[in-house]
Order: sequence, then C-alpha cells, then structure tokens
Amino acid sequence: MKKIKILICLSVLFLAGDYDSREPNETAFVTAMGIDRASDDTYNVTIQFAKPDSISGGSSEEGGSGEGITENITVEAPNIYSAVGLADQVVSKNMSLSHMKLFVISKEIAETGISEFIDTISRSDEIRPNVYVTVCSGCSRD
Repeated sequence: MKKIKILICLSVLFLAGDYDSREPNETAFVTAMGIDRASDDTYNVTIQFAKPDSISGGSSEEGGSGEGITENITVEAPNIYSAVGLADQVVSKNMSLSHMKLFVISKEIAETGISEFIDTISRSDEIRPNVYVTVCSGCSRD
C-alpha cells in the first residue's frame, strides 16, 4: 500500500510539471497574419509578431511603445502552419498564434474561396475564436 502511495505522489509530480516552458523573450507572439497568392499552389504569408524584449524594455526599466515593438516577416508556403514553421526558423523564436487578433486575406484569394483558411482558424487549438477576418482589396502583389 505504501508503494502505491509513493507511486501516485511521484506520478502527480511528473504530470504537474511544465517541461516545455519557454521564456517570453524566446517566443514571438503573432498579432496579425496576412495571406496573398504567390503561385498556383503557394501563398505569401506575412506574419506580424510582437517582440517581447522591446515591449518590456529589455534590460532597461522603461517599457517600449510605438515603433520597434513589432516586426513583419513574409514567407512563401503552401499553408498557414508551414508558413509559421518557416518563420520559426528565420526568426529563431517559437511563433505563438495564441495572441493573434487579425487575419487578412487578399481579394484574389477571397474570390476563389476562403473555406480552407476559415477551417484552419476555427479548428486550431492555438488560435482564439475571436480573431477578426478581413479581406483586403489592394494587397495583391500582381
């Protein structure tokens, strides 16, 4: 009986731990994402993310505001999650979609159908359900 209690206590300790915790400065919090057609089977995905070290002031005591607290990166990928994976590699930070508030779709893509993107947003555990989805009429690169 004593062995079972010890086993239960140890399993609770292991299950309660957060072994994948990251420092906020190691995470790029995506605030907005825009998608435009690149070719027949790929998209140009622009990701705007917050830079926590600039917002918090980094090593100084003053918090940042205004310019320099966000950065944009554009990658070419076949879908949203491939784009986020590529951006992870370029920025060397873990992209988190949990703070995303805006998703912009080009008019060209909207005219051909956006169900693929809406399905991705609505089924994702990481993306909040209150993301604003909008269509941009002048953002096509053609």
